[in-house]
Amino acid sequence: MLQEVCCLVLKELPYLYELSGRKMLKQTFALNNYSMYIQQDVLHEAQQLVQNNWVELVEVRDDIHVFQVKNTETESYEVEVQFARRKVRNYTCDCLEDRTGFCRHIAGALMVLDRKKQKETKQRRRSHKPSLKSLSTRSILHQVSDQELRQFLLQHAQLDERLAVALKTRFAHKIDLHEEYNHQKYYQLLRSFWKLTAAKRSVSAFKKLDRHLRELLALSEDLLAREDIREAYALLFGLQKFLMVGQFSQQSDVMRACETELCQQFVNLLGSEYSPKLKSRHFTELAELIEEGKYVPPDPALNLFLALFQFGDRSIRNQIEEKLMSSISLADEAGLQSLIAIFVQQEAIATKIDVFEPFFGKLKFFQLFFQTIKGTYAEEDFFDLAKLLYDRVRGAGTAQSLFQQVASILTDNAYQLEWHLTHFDKTHQFELLPIVKRLAGERWHTHQKKAEALFLAVDDFDGLVKLYAMDENNVKLMDLLAQQKDLERLLECAAHVTADHAKEVLLLVQNGFLTYLKAHVGYPSAQAVAEYLRTMDQSWLRRLVPDLAMAIRSEYGDRKLLIKSLAGQPL
Repeated sequence: MLQEVCCLVLKELPYLYELSGRKMLKQTFALNNYSMYIQQDVLHEAQQLVQNNWVELVEVRDDIHVFQVKNTETESYEVEVQFARRKVRNYTCDCLEDRTGFCRHIAGALMVLDRKKQKETKQRRRSHKPSLKSLSTRSILHQVSDQELRQFLLQHAQLDERLAVALKTRFAHKIDLHEEYNHQKYYQLLRSFWKLTAAKRSVSAFKKLDRHLRELLALSEDLLAREDIREAYALLFGLQKFLMVGQFSQQSDVMRACETELCQQFVNLLGSEYSPKLKSRHFTELAELIEEGKYVPPDPALNLFLALFQFGDRSIRNQIEEKLMSSISLADEAGLQSLIAIFVQQEAIATKIDVFEPFFGKLKFFQLFFQTIKGTYAEEDFFDLAKLLYDRVRGAGTAQSLFQQVASILTDNAYQLEWHLTHFDKTHQFELLPIVKRLAGERWHTHQKKAEALFLAVDDFDGLVKLYAMDENNVKLMDLLAQQKDLERLLECAAHVTADHAKEVLLLVQNGFLTYLKAHVGYPSAQAVAEYLRTMDQSWLRRLVPDLAMAIRSEYGDRKLLIKSLAGQPL
């Protein structure tokens, strides 16, 4: 009996404590962690109460949340939950189940309270607007409507011409004007932009213009990618007319590079597949634009002349060719090179070479000519072209320039020296050899061997003398000197031997003179000897003249005319 009483007292002890006014100490925890402190079977029962809508928040007093929780259809309990500083501080229920800790009514109340707080947090985050320290364009545009923005642009574009031009330029491709005016709209817009941007043509003004033009070039590239051929052409045409009329490429390298990129886009457009009728009209308009204005090609290898000639029909090609020929000038290097390139493309450079006759006396012409055709001809064809050009310039006094240009291009060809030496006359062979030696550098030894073999094969004494003299090869010169029976050749060769071989040279020259006089007598021989001696006086051989004259007097003292011809020579 005593044992049963003790058990009853222990069971009712928490309830007795509460009735006596003393509260039990309960653990504080975060609301979203409530499920960690409640048994699973109690949570399951609380879930059923919530699903049945039997848990209702009826009052909030400061941090006390009061719930009415039904137990049955007719029975309910009051639950109080103290929630402060994001934590559950206390909770009570007027059912007897609460004396063991958590009852299903408290668990249901915590469940509903947790859901309520989560919902409030989400709503607060959605409605929260960050505080801005300053206004920004992005923040304003995010808030204004499309209608408000249109009204603002319309109003201020009427007051601000810069804004109006920028707006029109950016969205001009969306407005399709009448065909007659559509390809002029970008030209007019660019004129307005330049008028507003630059009071004078300074470096900074050109940079601003370059940025603006490149934005439009990017737009035209997008239009071409979307196959909007009409608008892409209209934009490119306007750009080209603006640059050409203003002659910007001649005043700024930045503008020249921009116009070269513009021409590349023309090549891409004209080379694409689209309506033949529309393309024909484009060719005609561009040809007329070039004809009307002073078009200066920005690049000799990439310009409208070459683009129209490459893709245009016969009439367009003839028009371009006539335009270039009518304005041909060394001052217009790109135009001159374009005409040369067109003749090359036609394979007509040989038949039309006389077109350039006014420039045959100018070194600059040869530089531009060979720079343009370099790499476009096979070696054999190039040789023939060089020979043809040489025939035209022989009397112009620029053969040396021609040789230098040809040699600079053909130094790497194994047989280029042989070709030069066989195609040009001897006078210019001698002009050519020093050029080839200078350009060949370390490869000169190979070229020298080839030239020597060639001269020996054709018995070209003058060529051998020149070749050996260039290398100061006294051994070869002395061998050649010893082989000569002709006095004139002997003296020519002797003049190129260095003075340290004076004794050997004197002996050979003396024998040459005596042999000559033995075979020739009379006045002509006397006059010839006198002329030979005067020739010797023009080189280091003058040192040999006294000894030579003494030997002649000693051998042929009885020949009065000969002795008289030596009267001016010292004994």
